[in-house]
Amino acid sequence: MKKLGLLVMPLMAISLLASCNNGGGGDKDEYLTFTCASKTGTLSIEARTSGYGELPDIDLEFSTNKTTWTQVPDFTAVETPVEICTLNKNESVYLRGNNLTGLSSDESYVNFVTPTIENADSDFNVSGNVLSLVDKDDYAAIKAVPGEYCFKGLFYKANIIDASNLILSAKALPQGTYYTMFLACTKLTKAPKLEATSFSDGCYKRMFTSCTSLKVYEGNGTQENTFLTCPDTFQSDDYAGSMFMNSGGEYKDTPRAGYSYYYTL
Repeated sequence: MKKLGLLVMPLMAISLLASCNNGGGGDKDEYLTFTCASKTGTLSIEARTSGYGELPDIDLEFSTNKTTWTQVPDFTAVETPVEICTLNKNESVYLRGNNLTGLSSDESYVNFVTPTIENADSDFNVSGNVLSLVDKDDYAAIKAVPGEYCFKGLFYKANIIDASNLILSAKALPQGTYYTMFLACTKLTKAPKLEATSFSDGCYKRMFTSCTSLKVYEGNGTQENTFLTCPDTFQSDDYAGSMFMNSGGEYKDTPRAGYSYYYTL
């Protein structure tokens, strides 16, 4: 991450909290957006490693009005959350960055955290283009995700309810792109549309594993809320092994070539 110059830690904390005082809705076709779906909600981010990986060095910033942007501080330790913002219901925070070689890797990755505060869950809906974390200025033009495992575990265990307006617009996915992206998001009820046409090993692997509130069914592409259509050449086990394992619907397996998948509420 970029340093905050001469800003000292106490002022950093004040700055982080002050920039969260503005409300606002999220444009689903812009920056990655978290909108509070509970009475209040705290959004944090943390780093995870496989045990031998280094802490991710990433460049991210956030705003609640798309005018004033605050740099997310560097990680100091593994699994030590850095608080981004506390919001009231229906308020939003926007995130963007410059991570042109990828946000995460197989050895180390970042994930957004929604902690429980005073016995109350922090619930969010997520929308906007996830590629705004990669290239804040030209994310809409990105056709291929840069780097393997770019969005690995991005929302791991987060209290996300609705991701139907999350834009995953890249057409080409390298290895592990969305691996475990929503793993154990037990409150998730609406999935994002998966628009890729070129796939690699593990790109969808375990993407929705243990999303126990996501009711997934196999269909033919005509059903409402269809979010994944697998071409006839889709190599299911290689690309999407255990994608829906332990999810909440009728279909709890690896998606099959030539079939579509939809969710119900």
